[in-house]
Amino acid sequence: MILNEHRKMELLFQNLCQVLKPKLPLIEDSMQYVQVGEYSLALEFISDWCVDANPEVRLTSSELMKIKEVGHEVNRTDIWIELLPLLIDSEEEVFPLIELDNAQAYVEAQLISNPVRAKWLSRVKKKIETIKKSE
Repeated sequence: MILNEHRKMELLFQNLCQVLKPKLPLIEDSMQYVQVGEYSLALEFISDWCVDANPEVRLTSSELMKIKEVGHEVNRTDIWIELLPLLIDSEEEVFPLIELDNAQAYVEAQLISNPVRAKWLSRVKKKIETIKKSE
């Protein structure tokens, strides 16, 4: 049973890596964490690499939803929300609006004591508002 669960997670991450590799060549490095069962840490690294990429990584709606799917499996249901500012502007029109209520609630629930974090979350909030307006 545990082996099957690990294999499922491995396949999810391999698929995510395949989807994001053109934008994040180092993404396959996350598989070393997947191999030892550190799924949440692997996803955290992927998220950080997206945010810190230079040049900036821009994500499609389907890529963001793939990250959301993996996040759901590793009990990190919020990680995709943190990546909303990276959504390609032209993708705002096709982004699933049903996802935005949870995203907005997440942002409003954050306790912000770090100015850098506050600035990032204001970008998340602004992107949510922009997507809602584009409907």
